[in-house]
Amino acid sequence: GKRAKELQPEQAVARLAEVEAIAAQQAPLDTFRDLADLWNTANLPPETRVVLDGRLEATLNAVLPSLSSPPGDEETLEELFDLDLPRRLRARLAVARARVLLDHGERKDAWRQIRELDALYSAHEERAAAGAVVAEAGLSMARDPGRYFAVFRYRDAAVEVLDDLVLHYPSEPRCIEAYVELAAILAEQHEFTRAIERLEELVVYFPDTPQAIEGELRIPELRMDQVGGPEKDRGGLTRARDEVERWLERRADAMRADPQLATRAQAAHARAIRLVVDSDLAIAAYYRRIDQPTGQQLHAERALAVAEANHEAQRATRARKLLLRAPTAPGSMPGATPETAPESAPASSPRE
Repeated sequence: GKRAKELQPEQAVARLAEVEAIAAQQAPLDTFRDLADLWNTANLPPETRVVLDGRLEATLNAVLPSLSSPPGDEETLEELFDLDLPRRLRARLAVARARVLLDHGERKDAWRQIRELDALYSAHEERAAAGAVVAEAGLSMARDPGRYFAVFRYRDAAVEVLDDLVLHYPSEPRCIEAYVELAAILAEQHEFTRAIERLEELVVYFPDTPQAIEGELRIPELRMDQVGGPEKDRGGLTRARDEVERWLERRADAMRADPQLATRAQAAHARAIRLVVDSDLAIAAYYRRIDQPTGQQLHAERALAVAEANHEAQRATRARKLLLRAPTAPGSMPGATPETAPESAPASSPRE
């Protein structure tokens, strides 16, 4: 006989009655396929389409449990998802297939199924369930110490899944965990700028949560890791120092509640101070080598002031040896105020 999409409206109505009449004598899955075929009929009367929509949903309710229960039939679920069906039913099929894939350990394929659903419908009725699948897939991969093809880390492969989670499913409760894992993985990959961005988003979107409070401290730690050496970026180092100092001022309660976090914050501050001083010492030494006394004096003074204020005796001694004369008031040296002096030596300067 004619395919449903080739039927005239009155023929489609008769076909629907026929399908309903034989439904009790065939498997629900076959009935669902017949109803799905009818859904594609052009110019189907609106009242008949409403009835057909209800029949499709009721039949899917009967079909899904057997397809989704372990071990699950992801191939049939994929076949049904590919049919032209009402949006909410395709969304249910997509999430059901993704769940089966998760149960089979196919975490990346589960995420890809959700991405395919989202590409079809920017908004759908299964958003919460879809976000839960993405969260479970991404976090499971992030915490998996294994490798695939004996080379690639599952942990690294989690980045695009978790990025998708925080971008497209920001209300999913596990986004907090996702931001923490993302920052950690990106730092392992030396993607420090991206790691810092993810932690900044965590602080903005989930302020005052324990993860955000710790993430706020992690940001300057990563900034110091990113610089790579005291002579590289004085501006980045001073920014990290300022961030740690602001954290210490604002997070007294967190430090009292968590002595380990307090110790870590104090260590980060001491590290930032040392790096800032070492930066000025390295730049001052470079200016001495190229016979630029103005730059040498300015950076030696900077190093001495910070070292003395923070009881860094050895660094203060090194700074005094680089002074050409007694320290001057800030801004009194012609052409070399703190505002105009370079934040680092020229790129060609050698490391100390």
